[in-house]
Amino acid sequence: MVRTIDVLYDTLEMIGKDEEYISPQKLNFNDERVLNVFKDGNTEGMFQFESTGMRNTLRKMQPTGLDDLGVANALFRPGSMKFIDDYVARKHGLEKPSYLHEDVKPILEVTYGIIVFQEQLIEIGRLAKLKNPDLLRKATGKKDAKLMAKVKPELVQGLKNRGWKDETINELWDIMVEFSKYSFNKSHSYAYAMIAFMTAFLKVYHPKEFICSLLNSYIGSNQQDKYEHLERIYGEASRLGVKVRLPKDLSESNDVCFIKNDEVIYGLQLVKSINAKAPKELKQLYDEKLHKYKTFSEVLADIIENTSAQSNHIKTLIKLGIFNTYGNINRILWIYENVTAGKNKYDKKHVNKTKQKRLPLLIQEELETDEVVEFDLSDQIIFEQEMLGFPIFVNNSVSLRESIVVDLNTKFTPISKLYQPSTGKLIKVKVKKKTFFDNGELLKVGDHIEVLNTFQDYKWRRDEDGKFYQDDVEKELFVSKVRHIK
Repeated sequence: MVRTIDVLYDTLEMIGKDEEYISPQKLNFNDERVLNVFKDGNTEGMFQFESTGMRNTLRKMQPTGLDDLGVANALFRPGSMKFIDDYVARKHGLEKPSYLHEDVKPILEVTYGIIVFQEQLIEIGRLAKLKNPDLLRKATGKKDAKLMAKVKPELVQGLKNRGWKDETINELWDIMVEFSKYSFNKSHSYAYAMIAFMTAFLKVYHPKEFICSLLNSYIGSNQQDKYEHLERIYGEASRLGVKVRLPKDLSESNDVCFIKNDEVIYGLQLVKSINAKAPKELKQLYDEKLHKYKTFSEVLADIIENTSAQSNHIKTLIKLGIFNTYGNINRILWIYENVTAGKNKYDKKHVNKTKQKRLPLLIQEELETDEVVEFDLSDQIIFEQEMLGFPIFVNNSVSLRESIVVDLNTKFTPISKLYQPSTGKLIKVKVKKKTFFDNGELLKVGDHIEVLNTFQDYKWRRDEDGKFYQDDVEKELFVSKVRHIK
């Protein structure tokens, strides 16, 4: 929740608006563009609405307003998930709502006859003229046997006075006891739904700023799945048409993401092993001195002298292409090794006389060095996957059919993530076990392949009893034949 609030305020600051801009009084909760975010399940970055299961629920439900979002938030919980399909069927007219008694219809009509919110229990208590209707919620919610024993007779008598039969009253009581296992507060549910709608509004109408803020919200985070989130955010940026790229050189070095010429420049503190201090120091040094230099040897000597950047920081930035102004990645790596470990190596601990003698020699050696073979495409993609959580390199000259295998899971049916360097897209594919294992393993991480044949098949799912069944709606992409380029 705190992350979501930070994203909202940071996005508002970027677009020059205050919180009034997304206040409930000003938002149109029937905005189709915003509702489509939920209908399509494109809820990355939305608190309580971004899990895979919730996305599937939203796609089935096709929310038409805040009420549906509130219900989705309340039902998508362990005890109440079994009622999601009933709600969806009734909402779409495939099943007729049923009510135990006409008295509860005004209370449950909004949720198609299903008890969803704790507040509905209180309304039923008022219907039975309980002295304290909230006791009904407390008794069932806390499963307090004494309190339940106390409140039940009063409820029974109150409903009898309205003409209810014992059988109907007992059935209602059983439903309420079952409800207590999953009950959720309506005010909380609607508050979460409203915050999600605000977030979706900013995503729809200010996508660059939203993506920038969402990425920045993970700076300093130590959560275990941080880089999985960053990968999904990058994918969401791509879907929204928002360009996210690494700094082209140190002139764009920054610890946090920022927007420049309608593009989101990636904050270097989000890169594994890079701390907050190094990017700021490098940017300051670039502005003061480095922009004047013609060789990487000069740049590196100044970085060694005047920043806290460590060897691993510098090598990471080299492999990410931040110093490509001075040549391709392999050439820069050669220069780095020459400066730090060559016969004329430059060391901060050396006396000034030694430094002054060696730096011109290093510059000369660099100038006499020809371009070396470019950094291997597969190595670059895998390095980016490791350090960023996703590949970011794009080369339009690479064939559309070429991909790099960046992830592989063979526990069940083999699942692979393929990265297309020509488009910058990550595609999840499956391979039939027989195809994958027939002649050894068909794929491994780092493989550079050309996809020759694909097909689609219906997705397998698991029901509530743990049994697998094949869906008749959603299909998955399978790869059946590849050619190894590397």
